[in-house]
Amino acid sequence: MDLLRATGLSRPLLVHGSEGGAWAVLDHAARHGFDTRIGLEDTLTLRDGRRAEDNAALVAEAVQAPRGP
Repeated sequence: MDLLRATGLSRPLLVHGSEGGAWAVLDHAARHGFDTRIGLEDTLTLRDGRRAEDNAALVAEAVQAPRGP
């Protein structure tokens, strides 16, 4: 990601994970100011392993991700 930033491109960088890595990638994106997204196509579970009822449940949990400085 540092290499992409070093190019000087002014385009948004969207990162997202899938399945078991979805939450770790979302947290990384939030801490570093990257755009991110989450939905049932990425993971079916909430952070604690419970099955997400719908996309809204995933998004509600995602907005609680720790943000960078």
